This record gives sequence, C-alpha cells and structure tokens, in this order.
Amino acid sequence: MARLKDRVMDARLARSLAILIIVTLALYALTAVAFHHLFATQIGEVRNLAYSPEGQYIGSWQTFRPTPIQPGVKVTAAAMLFLCAISLLLSWLNLVALVWQAASKAMMPVLLWTLLAFFGHVPALVIFLVVRSLTRRHCPQCSGWTGRKDNCCMVCGHAFTRKCPSCEADCPEEAKYCPKCGKKLDE
Repeated sequence: MARLKDRVMDARLARSLAILIIVTLALYALTAVAFHHLFATQIGEVRNLAYSPEGQYIGSWQTFRPTPIQPGVKVTAAAMLFLCAISLLLSWLNLVALVWQAASKAMMPVLLWTLLAFFGHVPALVIFLVVRSLTRRHCPQCSGWTGRKDNCCMVCGHAFTRKCPSCEADCPEEAKYCPKCGKKLDE
C-alpha cells in the first residue's frame, strides 16, 4: 500500500488527466460518427416514417418495423460503448487521484476531498481548488503548501514576512513599504 501511495504522489496526474480527457472526447466523437454510419438505414427509416417531404407527420408507430440490425453491427456498437465507458472511468479515477494528491501536498483533509471528488467529480475539483486558494499559500522557495495565516513555510521554513527596520512590524515579503509606518523597506 505504501508503494502505491508513493507512486500516486510522484505521478504527473494533471498531465495524464488532460490526455485522458482528450482521448475520451475523441473516442466519443468517433463513436458518434460510427453510430451514424452503422445505423444510417434505421435512422433514415425513422426519419422517413415521421415526416413527409412537405414536413407533415405521416407515420404510424404501431405498424413500423425497422430493418433488423446485423450481429456485426451490434458487436461493433457494443465495443465502441465499452471503450467509451472505460475511458470515462479512467479519467474519473484519475481526477480522484489528482485531488487526493493535491490535498495531501496542501496538507488538507485527504479523505474528505477524495470522497468529494469521487462523488462530485468536476464540481468537487473546482470547489477544492477554490478552497485551497483561499485557505493555503504556495511557498515560492520549495513549492510546498502552508496555511494562509502562517508566517513561514511548514516544509522548508521560508519566511513570508520580514521586519520593518524602523517600527519592527511584520511586513509581507513582497512589500516595498511598511504598511504600519510607511517607511521604505530594505531590499
């Protein structure tokens, strides 16, 4: 189990999720085109049954008997649907693993966010990213995550604030002037 955790933590899940989404969308488009060609006869029959060339409804569903679907077409359609389902499942599990990985690195409740991603999928990912940006800070030194109100990184110890030389107030790291006394901070 520890090896699996290490492999998931080291994986580049965002890139693999992007690839899986592209493959899934391409597979869905291919399936739609294939279904249109495989079932062109049946689609044409239904279209002709429902409306006349003048656009008036003329069909009778009680007497309609479509052309039977060939067994090879059924197997092809089932295989295409199976591939679509597998690609959707893989992208869904990849997204759950991505949220688990990000929650672990950001020191957030891993089980909570993993379960939300499992059941909520993309909306849960958006909520996770918003909550993480509101409650966590990204360290410029080590790329670790720490609490928004922390004065230094929990991973590497990098200070996010510095002392004003004149009034000793804590100033944000990126500040050029002290927010308390207005004096210029040394570079």
